[in-house]
Amino acid sequence: MRLLATGIGLLAALVLAVVSASMNVSFLAALGRTETESLILGAASGAADGLKALLPFFIVWAWRAWRYGFVIPASFVWVLFVGFSLLSAFGFAAGNRIGKAGEQAAMNAELTRVQNDKNKLQERLASLPNHRPAAVVQAAIAAARQHPRWQSTQGCSDATVPDSRRFCAAYYRLIGELAAAKQADGIRRQIRKLAAQGKTLVAKGAGRSVDPQSQLLSSILGLGSDHMQLALITILAIVVELG
Repeated sequence: MRLLATGIGLLAALVLAVVSASMNVSFLAALGRTETESLILGAASGAADGLKALLPFFIVWAWRAWRYGFVIPASFVWVLFVGFSLLSAFGFAAGNRIGKAGEQAAMNAELTRVQNDKNKLQERLASLPNHRPAAVVQAAIAAARQHPRWQSTQGCSDATVPDSRRFCAAYYRLIGELAAAKQADGIRRQIRKLAAQGKTLVAKGAGRSVDPQSQLLSSILGLGSDHMQLALITILAIVVELG
């Protein structure tokens, strides 16, 4: 049983060592301005993390062999590597968590913008004068142009008698109704487009909490959300490095 527990513990420690090295390599490689610089920084971080894991063995072996001239500088270097690795783990955890929260916040802001634009268009649509569908109004205009009054007024450019003026007034009301109908059709198309954008954003996760874990814990513990987020980043980095 003890051997099994030791084997499981060793496996877990190796996994955490690989995770720590991966986090550090990923963080430092991201600081490179070019692919070559990224490779150099990533390799340096990986090598430092490997030495961080192996130096305790060398230190213990040197201590048992009474080689204190190796133990002291090696211990100093090990502390330096642990601090370096811890800072890299902080950077990786912060970039990952804060970056993810930033992406969520950006999606939420975009969804809010889409919804606000959609509401404004719906208000514009409601403010338009009453009108029939554009096709119906166009048919009415075409019929009016076949009326004798249309010819006698030269296309409503010379309405002199009362009947002609009433006919032309009705004709221009149809023109106004057609303009309102076309405007309404354009607004409805924009509303449908925004509605589709909103559905796409929701499907991608827009509208959710920016960082549900930190927000839940901050409400339970009475801490600020930013402070809770920082605490979770710190815990993640320390857990990996201690492991």
